[in-house]
Amino acid sequence: MRETSGSANSPEMRVVPYLSVHDGFAALDFYGGAFRADTTERYDFDGKLGHATMSTNGGIVILADEFPHPDNQIDNVSPKTLGNRTTSTINSNVDDADAWFERAVAAGARRSALAGTSFSVTTASCATRSATSGAWLR
Repeated sequence: MRETSGSANSPEMRVVPYLSVHDGFAALDFYGGAFRADTTERYDFDGKLGHATMSTNGGIVILADEFPHPDNQIDNVSPKTLGNRTTSTINSNVDDADAWFERAVAAGARRSALAGTSFSVTTASCATRSATSGAWLR
C-alpha cells in the first residue's frame, strides 16, 4: 500500500467522496480492477470493511461497509439497502473513456441504458452498474 500525502491542502484531498457499500472487500477488488484504484489504507472492523482509502486517476475515494443500525453509531447505508438506488454519482475525467468503461465491464460492471451516450463533443460519458454496491458508475 502506498502512503497518501496526508495534507488536507493537496489537490487529491480537497473534496473526497465517502462511499457506503454492501460488501467492502469485494468493492476494493472491483474498484482495483475496474478503475486501477490502489488501496492506500484499510481498516477492518467486526468482519467488515471499517474504512479504506483508494487512489485512482489522481484522486482519492474513501469507502466502508454499511453499518445501518443506529446502535453502531455510524448508521450509514449502501445503495443495496436503499433498493439499489443512490443519492450521488462520481465522475472522473479520464484519458480514454471507452477503455475505462470496457475495463469496468470486464471487472464485472453491468452496462446501463446510458452507455456510450455523449453529452458534448469533448466529453464522453458512460455508465455502468457496480456488481458490488449497486451504485451507478458514470
